Amino acid sequence: PFLTKLLDPFAVHGMNPENGPANGATKVLFYGRGFYNDMNLVCDFGTGQVTPAVILNRNEFECNSTVSNEIRDFKINFQINQNITTDGINGVYYGYYKQPELFFTTPSKIAIYNNGSNSKIKIHGCGIVEQTDTRCKFNNKITIGDYVLENGKDFIDCEPPGDMGGVKT
Repeated sequence: PFLTKLLDPFAVHGMNPENGPANGATKVLFYGRGFYNDMNLVCDFGTGQVTPAVILNRNEFECNSTVSNEIRDFKINFQINQNITTDGINGVYYGYYKQPELFFTTPSKIAIYNNGSNSKIKIHGCGIVEQTDTRCKFNNKITIGDYVLENGKDFIDCEPPGDMGGVKT
């Protein structure tokens, strides 16, 4: 007598995050169904390079994004056991963006005594884009930075936390 086990088909319903820097190495969580520990699963983020998946459970697995020479969205393909290639039924896309490069701050050094003394620091660079969650770190304290476009130049405006107590940054 043979035992037959019916398995859920491999289906990817979504992922998080849906984009990352073109230099790769972003851990991406995929969710759906039909993921099994004995699968040999790899991800192709559209660049032709594959990266191995780590199966977390039947509904989730992770892959690190690969390096891309292009800044655009790619359809992700998955290869199962070296012979089955699929887009996961629903088809998911991963977007690559240019990682911002930070060049300098103005002022370059400031004594911070309280939050009410207009002690904001501007971070200048290239590839800076408006996003909702830009964070600035002052020693071990984190604040939310603001994207600013002023006279054709963009930068991040960071206000230090109010309880720095005279620490130089």
